[in-house]
Order: sequence, then structure tokens, then C-alpha cells
Amino acid sequence: MESVASIIALWPSAEEFARDLGVPGVTVRQWRRRGAVPPRHWNGIVRAANLRGLPGITIQCLADIAAAAPSPAAEASSPEAAA
Repeated sequence: MESVASIIALWPSAEEFARDLGVPGVTVRQWRRRGAVPPRHWNGIVRAANLRGLPGITIQCLADIAAAAPSPAAEASSPEAAA
């Protein structure tokens, strides 16, 4: 998995992903837009993936995605944000 969006896309819909995690659908859409999931939800994502038989979704995978994501402060100071 290379992104939060690619993980969410393994589910039939963002709403089903949200239901599996017990969070509102809008929350999942925000995670997808931001490219980040709060670490407190990582165990739930791994559990939900295992229950659905989706391989490759691990805590390490989620940590790697988080490490590669730009920080909100970096995004706010980028030239694109100023435009």
C-alpha cells in the first residue's frame, strides 16, 4: 500500500470502511483527502482488513504511509498553498 487512498479503495466504499472502523463517513473522506489517518485508528484498520481478508495492511504499512506524508505545517508553507 502506498497511500491512505489506496487502503480505503480496497473496501467497496468509503462508507463501508467507516462502518468497519466505527467512525463517520465524513471522517474517512477527510483522512483520504489529507492522506493521513490518526495513529489511534491504525489497530482498527489492521483488524478490519484482516476480517475482510485484505492482505498487506499492517501497522508498519500505516507507519510508512504516515512517514511519507507531508506534515500540515509543511503544506501550509508550500508555494502552492500561497497561490
